[in-house]
Amino acid sequence: MKRILVILFFLSTQISFAQTPELIFVFLNKRSDKAALPEEEVKKIMDGHMANIERLANEGKLIPAGPFDAGGGIFIFKSRSVAEVNEWLSTDPGVKANRWRVEVLPYFPRTGSACAVGEPYEMVTYQFIRYIPNIAKFNIQHAPENV
Repeated sequence: MKRILVILFFLSTQISFAQTPELIFVFLNKRSDKAALPEEEVKKIMDGHMANIERLANEGKLIPAGPFDAGGGIFIFKSRSVAEVNEWLSTDPGVKANRWRVEVLPYFPRTGSACAVGEPYEMVTYQFIRYIPNIAKFNIQHAPENV
């Protein structure tokens, strides 16, 4: 009986750890409806945005960050808390100025993880595929196969 309890306890702790995100992805999605600002104001916001990125990276909160070719970008934060990441995002001048549509998503890696960047920085292009399942009443029975 003790052996079964120990096994059940071990399995329950493994399941709870599997549900805790290691990282938080933040997508800065391009906005077509953002306010038109004078060029010098946009430059000031972006300079502040870049300084904030550097500060968060130096504090060990931000792992990688980078722009998307078509606009917007991505942050990957080292945190297990969406609320904590939202606090960190509130310090970004670009986010404050509503320059992007921001999505904050916990990341549950199946294998591997994100690699931290360091100086000297090198820009690398990655292919990123975002899958959003289209589940409706006519295909709900196949939903588990889509995830």
